[in-house]
Amino acid sequence: MGAVLTPEKTDGRVLLRLANISDSQDMLAWRNDPVTRQFSFSTEEVSLKEHQSWFKKAIFDPNKVIYIAEKKSAKIGMVRLDKGEESAVISINLNPEFRGLGLSKSILFESIKEFRKTNLLPIIAEIKHENVVSLKLFESCGFTKISEEKSKVILRR
Repeated sequence: MGAVLTPEKTDGRVLLRLANISDSQDMLAWRNDPVTRQFSFSTEEVSLKEHQSWFKKAIFDPNKVIYIAEKKSAKIGMVRLDKGEESAVISINLNPEFRGLGLSKSILFESIKEFRKTNLLPIIAEIKHENVVSLKLFESCGFTKISEEKSKVILRR
């Protein structure tokens, strides 16, 4: 866990690595950010105890892959893929301090590229209708809409 997955080192480009236990607090803070909660399917704040229990299981779960994106040693976001039998469900969340800087596309694209090295499962994104920014992001990374439900759009790559 925590191994460097891409060749970029200190030139300021995005660095991708697997999440480790030291990322727990940052991920909880990002998860509980009001904008994150607004666009999540679960809008309630997550408690520290609840998060720690989930996170300790998640980073060792062979059916979950959590990537942390860094730039110049700053944690800028995460991508999680939950593998099922027929597909993997993907989600992305940025550190609020790094939103609006055009980093999401490279984080998402590099995470998918890394995941594809060992997993050929179709990747599914489930996004709230009102989350237009995420819908455009996923479409720009090659996802296409496969269905719509009352609360979400489902895309596949």
